[in-house]
Amino acid sequence: MYSRVYDLEGDSVHYVLIAYEVPIARDRIRETGSRTWATVAELRRMPVLAGSRPIVRDLGSRRRRGVT
Repeated sequence: MYSRVYDLEGDSVHYVLIAYEVPIARDRIRETGSRTWATVAELRRMPVLAGSRPIVRDLGSRRRRGVT
């Protein structure tokens, strides 16, 4: 599990959390405007902050190798 905190424009903070595995069924946590489920392929098409891009690459690499 990785997390990053970004300070944007002084008082605004953007928090990014990416987990390798979440043992919770998707139907248990509903998506909202600020929370969504995403596959690794979907993450690659989303605007991910530069500091989190290595994490997305690592997730894709692990998935291709069968590592969870």
